[in-house]
Amino acid sequence: MGALDDFKAWSRREGNPVTVLLIATMSLVGLYFFASRYQGVERIVYAGMGLDRPWTLLTYPWASLMASGMGLVFFIVLMVWFFWVGKTVEQDIGSPKMLLLWLAATFAGALSNWAGVAISHRFSILYGPLIPIAVITVAWCTRYPAREIRVYGVIPVTGRWLGLIITVAVLLYFAQTVPIIGVTNCLPLLLGFAFALNRIPGMAYGSGVTFRTTEKSATTRGQVMYDQTYFDDVKRREQERADRERLKKLFGDDEPEP
Repeated sequence: MGALDDFKAWSRREGNPVTVLLIATMSLVGLYFFASRYQGVERIVYAGMGLDRPWTLLTYPWASLMASGMGLVFFIVLMVWFFWVGKTVEQDIGSPKMLLLWLAATFAGALSNWAGVAISHRFSILYGPLIPIAVITVAWCTRYPAREIRVYGVIPVTGRWLGLIITVAVLLYFAQTVPIIGVTNCLPLLLGFAFALNRIPGMAYGSGVTFRTTEKSATTRGQVMYDQTYFDDVKRREQERADRERLKKLFGDDEPEP
């Protein structure tokens, strides 16, 4: 219990307990199915248009297939990326909203897959956490369009371009067998976009603080992103400076002690 308590304390201290919990549970469940040679994995995979197992509308992200070497590498890379981007988003919006966003993105992914199956009349199963992670990534890209990251530690990409890359990656991933399902499975990404722009009624990003990044706010490499709190603080300091100048004119060069 000591290690578990330390883990809980660390995740709360980092400000991303939901992200850490999702990664931990998906990793453990994935390892369990890998060890059992995926016996029973069909119980949590969302299969086509079937609703005989309604819980699979929310459980399919835990059905990661890691039997092949590429599958394992893809899962590890996805979890590392989710830890980074999920931590930032969760710190922005808080843990309750992070959990709600994850559930909404997962449910939207199942509905979009169902729509693709209904249109194409082709069977398709949905498994793995790509869609909800992509939705959260698009939300991050929308909030930080000018922030630069380095893909593979080498290639510089800004948030706005990363959002486009993620969308294309989701399209190509799901369009391998049925092209229309690739198109419909991109629709949940609009959820992340709308959420980040505060376009969802009753579901504001963060604590209601307005945040918009412009080209001027990131004209130099590595420039810090500022939120509304920063600008409010700047205005407050400017007002205090103006008040001190007025006091000097009234009382002379010797400014009275506060």
